[in-house]
Amino acid sequence: MRLCLALMMQNEADWIRLHVRHLLPVVDGLIAVDGGSTDDSMQVIESMGGLVFLRPFDYNFSGQANYLIQCAEAAGYDAILRLDPDETMFAEHVIRIRAILEAGDFHLLHIPRINFVGDRLHHSPLIDPHAQWRAWVLNRGIRYHAVKVHETPMLPSGLLTTVVPDVAIYHYGFVKPTSEREYGWQVYSALQSGQPVPAKPDHFEDDGSHFDREPFTGSQPVDPFEVGIRAPLVGRLNMHLSVNLVGDRAIEYGFIENRIPLASSPECRALDVGNGGEWRLSLAAQRAGYQVTAIDYEATSAPPNVDMITGDLLTVDLPVYDLIMVCSTIEHVGLKGRYGVTEGDVDGDLKAMRRLVDALKPGGCLLLTLPVGVDRVHKPMHRVYGSRLFDLVVGLEVEYREWWAKLSGDWQQVTMTEAMRTPSVAVSRTDWQGSVYGLGLLVLRKENENDRRKEHQSITKEMA
Repeated sequence: MRLCLALMMQNEADWIRLHVRHLLPVVDGLIAVDGGSTDDSMQVIESMGGLVFLRPFDYNFSGQANYLIQCAEAAGYDAILRLDPDETMFAEHVIRIRAILEAGDFHLLHIPRINFVGDRLHHSPLIDPHAQWRAWVLNRGIRYHAVKVHETPMLPSGLLTTVVPDVAIYHYGFVKPTSEREYGWQVYSALQSGQPVPAKPDHFEDDGSHFDREPFTGSQPVDPFEVGIRAPLVGRLNMHLSVNLVGDRAIEYGFIENRIPLASSPECRALDVGNGGEWRLSLAAQRAGYQVTAIDYEATSAPPNVDMITGDLLTVDLPVYDLIMVCSTIEHVGLKGRYGVTEGDVDGDLKAMRRLVDALKPGGCLLLTLPVGVDRVHKPMHRVYGSRLFDLVVGLEVEYREWWAKLSGDWQQVTMTEAMRTPSVAVSRTDWQGSVYGLGLLVLRKENENDRRKEHQSITKEMA
């Protein structure tokens, strides 16, 4: 039996990159109907060996789905598994679907659909039916009803048998900004009532509100594996399945350790910012000849000869340092709800960097690693830096930089453009490993006042 994975899409490249690749080995082909994407959705599908068919989207979801079925049948497939780009499955569940259909006892599978809302995966009848018909044997006359919004196909009577298999579809559309989700509901409501479709906003403001809800406590199951709120950490319910942050610290620590300049005198001082009890960088600075101080919001026990400051980077007194190391810390400053922070400050990261720049000796070095991608705040986890990065490093010269992204299962060094286009997601307010973003690694230098005067005199002379 030839089983195809079938998608309807329009500007869904980021979701497709995250959700499709790990399913390709367990299906016989990939088919997509594109409604008029202006991003690289079609190229992403084709790069995976898939077929793309065009049907300009006319706000007729059923018409789009029926065209998808026709394309799959015309391409010679025997069965179809239909997913949306913001949905995914475990590969072993797809193998189970194939086995059920190949056995021939059931022609149509009613698959449970589990939503990721807030901090947990759960069934919610208020959001979606518990299951939908999503996999079936083709060429049996199955088509969706001729209405614009419908999730239930028409079933030819007396021909088909159905079952609810022990598998699940995981839906992540609810991690989108609230304003985008609300617009989707407005579109569905207008189509169902025969009203004009509202104009699509040019931009959806990401308010992070999908993390502001309390964890689900209703009568529905929390998640099918009963692993609770830390599910993304163990990876079994990680929305990306194979793409996550695991391994990022090795890259960041290695970058900073390898670029610590040797102290020019025994009096040189270094500051390790937000180490969280990990002393690798402090000890590396000690080996390079520095007197080391570490600062963290939470108290930790320091190793010998490392001074420890416990407090808020925005308020503690900072003397002058020759070297400052900031490893994946600045993105948390000012975000309420993590690391014991009770008062938020939307510009806490910028203010903290200004304080660090002021505390850095002219000519001194600041080593910085941080999340990069499209500008976003994942409350209360972290910020991701795109254009905001330029505001962050004001007053410093970029001496060297590297960009990294986990494009598949492994970290790869990429261009700045590729890193800044990396989609970012924080799937839980507690588990960093379930997050995804690119990495920016920077060697920054505070301009020496004498060098600045010389440059000014040179420019003034040249203008004269």
